[in-house]
Amino acid sequence: MSSSVKFWKYYVPSVDGLEGWGIFILDSTGMFSAVTDYGNAAYKFEVRAGEDIRKYFAKGVPGNLMEKLFYNLLRYDGDETLIRVKEYILEARREDSYSEAQAREEWDLLETNEWLDNEANFVRWFDDTNIYDSGEFYTMGYPPSCRGFVNKLMPRFCEVVAKELAAETDEVAV
Repeated sequence: MSSSVKFWKYYVPSVDGLEGWGIFILDSTGMFSAVTDYGNAAYKFEVRAGEDIRKYFAKGVPGNLMEKLFYNLLRYDGDETLIRVKEYILEARREDSYSEAQAREEWDLLETNEWLDNEANFVRWFDDTNIYDSGEFYTMGYPPSCRGFVNKLMPRFCEVVAKELAAETDEVAV
């Protein structure tokens, strides 16, 4: 006895015709696929026999979705790393744990290393800085397109799925 695979297709239109459209396909084996203006994504979710994958998305955006869909796009985030280092220097100066000269030296080192805009510059800065545990400032992040996909488009997709399930429940109750 073989069971057939069930498919669901969804279209989520853009907001005001500007951005955020997507075509999504789910199937009863746990397959998730999306073609969107933020990029494309696919993943195979674990689904128990008889479980409806749509219920997973109807609850809202899964907390680990970014990691599941875009694990291969996690990169050094120079902007966030720089913010963290600057905040540290400013705080050290405010608390008088750095003299004005020490703070200036660290700030100039950031500028010398192109404001830590890439990993090579971070490594050069790391080798020259006097900041204790400076490796702790290294920050990884996802590209804006990935964040837009998960934070802007996926909530709208989840809402569409939830409405569909609610409508099916209402039909059964009638």
